[in-house]
Amino acid sequence: MSLHVPPSGMRRLVACCVAAVLAAGSFTAASGARAAPVDAAPLYTLAMTFEAGGERSAHRVQIRAEDTFSVTSGDWRLEMAVYKGKTPDDVRIEGKVYKGPNIVSAPTLMTQLQEKASIKIDNNSDPFSLSMVVSPQR
Repeated sequence: MSLHVPPSGMRRLVACCVAAVLAAGSFTAASGARAAPVDAAPLYTLAMTFEAGGERSAHRVQIRAEDTFSVTSGDWRLEMAVYKGKTPDDVRIEGKVYKGPNIVSAPTLMTQLQEKASIKIDNNSDPFSLSMVVSPQR
């Protein structure tokens, strides 16, 4: 019995082994690779001064575009969301201002990043005001 493999047979065996290893490696790499989620929604920081219910407070909120946040003072509650504008420097802020369970106002503000925007509501003895600056987070 001869254990000698002819050279052409040896080449085929090595080529088959290399092909099998490459195929297994490609399958493993492809099945292990996961695409990272792409988050296209920009992140903003809102620096706000909120005066309502006889109190004044300052807040900093970090929020993704189109997410909603809320701030409360006494009977007043503000719910807002920030949206990308038509240009990279523009933002649209949509909100609802509540006094108790009632919606008092539903403002939409168009402003630019890093510029002051404000809302004022004269509610006789209990006024409401909000001033804010929206900054991009990169």
